[in-house]
Amino acid sequence: MTTLAPDTQKPDPRLLEEAYGPSIIEERPPEVARSVGVFGLFLLLGTLVMLAWNAIRSAVGGPDSKLPFFSNNWIVFCSVMAIALLYYHAAFDRALEIRRGYGILAWLVLIAGGLGGLFWIVYQWWGTVAAICTAFITGLISVAVTVCPWVNSGRNETPEEGLSMTSEASPSDTSVGTRSAWAAVLTWPGALGQFLGRWNNLIGTDIVVARITFGAAALVLLTIVVVAMLVSRFQWQALPTASSVALIVGLAFLLTAAKHETNEVWRLAASYALAWAGYIAFAVLGLYIVRDLVVTTDGGMFSPVGLLAGIFSLLFLLAHINLAGSDADSSYYAAMICLVFGALILGLLSVLRALLPTLAFYLSDTWRPSAYFIPNGLLALILVLVQLIVGLVTVSNNQLVAIVRRELLAYFYTPTAYLVLAGLAIIAAIQYLTWVGILHVANRDISRREVIFREPIVQYYFYGLLPVFALLAIPPFLTMRLFSEERRTGTLEVLLVAPVSETTVVLGKFFGAWCFFLVAWGLWFIFPLIFRFLMDQPFDYRPLLSFYVGTAFLVVSFIGLGVFFSAITDNQVIAAVLSYAGVLALFVPQLLHWQFTWAGRGTGEWLVKVVQQLSLLEQYESFLQGQLYLQHLLYHISIAVLFLFLTVRVLESRKWK
Repeated sequence: MTTLAPDTQKPDPRLLEEAYGPSIIEERPPEVARSVGVFGLFLLLGTLVMLAWNAIRSAVGGPDSKLPFFSNNWIVFCSVMAIALLYYHAAFDRALEIRRGYGILAWLVLIAGGLGGLFWIVYQWWGTVAAICTAFITGLISVAVTVCPWVNSGRNETPEEGLSMTSEASPSDTSVGTRSAWAAVLTWPGALGQFLGRWNNLIGTDIVVARITFGAAALVLLTIVVVAMLVSRFQWQALPTASSVALIVGLAFLLTAAKHETNEVWRLAASYALAWAGYIAFAVLGLYIVRDLVVTTDGGMFSPVGLLAGIFSLLFLLAHINLAGSDADSSYYAAMICLVFGALILGLLSVLRALLPTLAFYLSDTWRPSAYFIPNGLLALILVLVQLIVGLVTVSNNQLVAIVRRELLAYFYTPTAYLVLAGLAIIAAIQYLTWVGILHVANRDISRREVIFREPIVQYYFYGLLPVFALLAIPPFLTMRLFSEERRTGTLEVLLVAPVSETTVVLGKFFGAWCFFLVAWGLWFIFPLIFRFLMDQPFDYRPLLSFYVGTAFLVVSFIGLGVFFSAITDNQVIAAVLSYAGVLALFVPQLLHWQFTWAGRGTGEWLVKVVQQLSLLEQYESFLQGQLYLQHLLYHISIAVLFLFLTVRVLESRKWK
């Protein structure tokens, strides 16, 4: 009997574009990504071998052993490269087993890092017993959160499916009750009891749930035992740094795996887990600020632990908002409770603690609180201000704010943003190792010590080829798609016919790109803070504040140029090339300044001063010296305003055609 041939005709790309939008990503075989992942895995194993060899060498021969050893710089470099390569694999290999595997491993790394940091915090305050009890209770909660996707999936997995769960459900297959069930589990004690009962039943009937439960429990117990030995017996001071690195790496991998997830249960599991992690970190931040308000005999304990807790709270809550969507109820409540009202309360408490030394003269004759504003009060106010701005941007319905939020989140909807952040983190790590090497050499050389250790010593970290190149290269890369992609796909007309003005659209895209740059550029400031607070190497960190503010204003001219060139073409590559050409044009005064310096006398003095004021590297260096000149800031603001005005005119000209 004759049968019909199967329909092998490929779907019409135009129909796919109408169904899924113009930005549908074509699925390609991930051979390159898997090769990169295998290489990264071998690098990670090599790093573990180097660490094991150094530990054996120290145990056998002691610090004076003549056996060869691996340098810490090599170990850090290999570990960073391994993590970067594995992240590339996680970002581009969307196979079900791969993303589930990376997601589970990332969550376990988050658990280990969180337990280590929490143990260290409680140990500093109340001792070993309280730290073990707190870590044990938190570990039990973490195990429960780990098995939530399997318990709440609405179906039992067969033993053959294992972690792969090949019978994947699409978002349309998940009932509407899934989200409400999650909300009930996290809200009502009765539903929580039902969850625990179902979990108990599945442990005996479902091999996957049993494996995940006992595996996570074993990891929690192992982490508590190892951390307790390192802290109480060996007094390991690097535990906060290791915990922070684990939290950052786990967050990056978990967020990337969850963004690729199509099963609503798994996405909600990652989303709510990140939300609760953000709440816990915010509670730790509040405890440290309240402690500094109550105990006034010292300069405060806000930095570094309270500062790190606030940063992680912001990162976790932003990751939750990114996964759940800015219009979700959980995102709204997270932003309002923690990032708006909570930040306002903590900000007022920080201001009150900073004013106590002055108020004490009027309140008591004997009570004299210690100074708090520098550095703890200032750092707390900056952190609270950032949290407040992020919270208001999240919950606001203003047209300009809505466009800024849309553009900012658009960067994180693709792996490009995470690759940019990972690349900048790698470059910053390399520059940090170079900076530490310079300081070590200068410390051993008396002739160089006086010159190198002259404040601000951070100039040797920021004033180099890599940071300058990153500052000049990032803005055109961020702005090349702002309008050119909208023009190419035809969505620009839809945006312009909406009840918003062209000025609002241009400013929204400009501020969205600028905010993402500030987030990416902020990664460079993590390593000096680690050097200052976690490694207990004091230096004058105030130039970091002036440098960050100065470069934030310096880059607005680059972003303004990029927005304009993106509006005049529908090709992203052409927009990027024109933007780089514009940045190089702004670099011309620096070339003239070098030429006039080499030429010496014979050049008009007034011209030399004008060119020097317009030179980018001269401004860059003045920011590093802690000097913020108004003319430098106004120069870049005026360039940005000019090109934003031209961009508005370009958009308005489309109505004339």
